Amino acid sequence: CTGLWVALEDATAINGCLWAIPGSHKNGLVRRFIRGEQGVSFDRPSPSYNQSDFVPVEVKAGSLVLIHGDLIHQSFENQSPKSRHAYSVHAVDTDGCKWATDNWIRRKVDPEPLYSPA
Repeated sequence: CTGLWVALEDATAINGCLWAIPGSHKNGLVRRFIRGEQGVSFDRPSPSYNQSDFVPVEVKAGSLVLIHGDLIHQSFENQSPKSRHAYSVHAVDTDGCKWATDNWIRRKVDPEPLYSPA
C-alpha cells in the first residue's frame, strides 16, 4: 500500500503536519487493520515508539508526500488558528496479489490490475 498525501495548505509542526520515523518502512509490517465479527480493529496493540525518533514532515501547499505502507507515521492535533487541509489516497498494486479475507476494506470482486505487461 502506498499513501499519497497532498497538502492543500502549508503543513507545519504547529498546525498538524505528518511526523515519521525515518527508515521505519524497512522493518516490515507492524500490525494490520482488520474487519471481524465485532467490526474493525487492529490485529495487535500498537508498539511503543520513542517520540524523539519522529521527525516533522513540513511541506508547502501543493506538495505531494508519498508514504510507504510500512512507514511509521502520525500527526497531532492542530495547535494553531491556521487550518491544514490535505487530501489523501491509498493505492495497492493488485497484480498477483490475493486480497486478505479479513482486510478492513471488503471487495465484492477480485481486484484487477490497471494494466498488464505484454
